[in-house]
Amino acid sequence: MAKLYFYYGVMGCGKTTALLQTEYNYSKRDFKPLVVKPKLDTREASYSGFAPIQSRIFSGKHQALYVDSITPESLKGIDFNILLVDEVQFFKAKDIEFLSEIVDKKDIPVVCYGLKTDANGNLFEGSAKLLAIADSIKEIKHICKCGSKAIMHVRYVDGKVDFSDGVIVIEKGNVTYDSVCRKCWKKLKGLER
Repeated sequence: MAKLYFYYGVMGCGKTTALLQTEYNYSKRDFKPLVVKPKLDTREASYSGFAPIQSRIFSGKHQALYVDSITPESLKGIDFNILLVDEVQFFKAKDIEFLSEIVDKKDIPVVCYGLKTDANGNLFEGSAKLLAIADSIKEIKHICKCGSKAIMHVRYVDGKVDFSDGVIVIEKGNVTYDSVCRKCWKKLKGLER
């Protein structure tokens, strides 16, 4: 019986690498995996339809379907028997509901990878819905520079810590992120007592 899986972790923990490994494993067993990504993820380039997907470790000609929303229309005419979703946090709750319909009505496994929270420690909408309804939830672990488990993100704009309210910072300057433990995050945010 198919399940809805959610693998979450901080930036840099290897979520896309794990997704591409899963795609490879299913392909070698003659499955037809489909990788889906949000068009909103423009770190590498602005894509629409089928376009390249990459990770820091895997290179090659991996393809993903870039969509605004995961709907019957966005998947129409595509033959697949496992669905892999990268950067799932950027999708809406209604998209996650539709993913559960693929699992429950079509008996197709759906494996999602993404962040749990934004740089301010707030749940992303897609991640919150997955935490509520996924059959299996697993963390992909990473470490902070201090050696503790990293569970938070710090956003830097032009080298300066940025905790502004924007969940997604589009071309605000040179934007980078670091994954840190809660204690280091609180210290950077000025919350440490």
